Amino acid sequence: MSNALPQDVVPVSAPDNSEPLLKVSGLSRNYGAVRALDGLSFEVPEGTITGMIGPNGCGKTTSVNCITGFDTPSGGTVEIEGQPINELSPDGVARAGIMRTFQAIRVFDRFSVLENAMIGMQSFDGLSVWDTVLRNRRYRQVERNTRQRAVELLETVGLKDKLREPAGNLSYGQKKLLALAGILMSAPKLIILDEPVAGVNPTLTHEIAATLRMLNEKGITFLVIEHNIQFVMNLSDRIIVMDRGRCLASGSPSEVQADSRVLDAYLGGVGDG
Repeated sequence: MSNALPQDVVPVSAPDNSEPLLKVSGLSRNYGAVRALDGLSFEVPEGTITGMIGPNGCGKTTSVNCITGFDTPSGGTVEIEGQPINELSPDGVARAGIMRTFQAIRVFDRFSVLENAMIGMQSFDGLSVWDTVLRNRRYRQVERNTRQRAVELLETVGLKDKLREPAGNLSYGQKKLLALAGILMSAPKLIILDEPVAGVNPTLTHEIAATLRMLNEKGITFLVIEHNIQFVMNLSDRIIVMDRGRCLASGSPSEVQADSRVLDAYLGGVGDG
């Protein structure tokens, strides 16, 4: 897929609310002598779809790993609603309200689509070990509520007709939608999508974009990391451009597209995706 910036971008209007939900300040990550992140700073306003782009090797994946607790920053801070989270485990970050998908799809192929979605609620349902062992009234009520929510979310992402089908039978793009339904189960404050349409056919790419817009209209905030520049530009309210571990530019899609530094980075940047 070409890294050239598209010329026919039609940006969507950004919401009026500019208060940051996620704030990253001076984030750094060193691997020996290699500086993968070099004072990265950016914000994700609540209610937006914020896209993150950049040449291969610019540190996008490293930044997401540091934000979500899968990697440890060498310096800097990460805040959600003003509360620092950069020393939390991945589980702690999830409980703070940030959920993510991965480039490599993570679903249980032998479980049904419905079961996969319900699993997304296991760490957030408030059940004790004894509730689960005894399968008491509280357990049964939570299970009914979880099942109902899973069915509703699977309908939202276009998979309601696949409820009882093994997840292994889904197409690659459908598995990405299933993973999205799974993380929606816990009603996160922010969803980070890592390459949501990589390897997905054009028809399903359009369906994923429509689903994300619909969810955003319902108040869900997204940070989308993606190599498909056309997809990100058409989807996002604002764009963050990374290069060499830093924020090179940020703004509306039209502003970023017109920035000569961004064009230089794509034409001459060095290449972590």
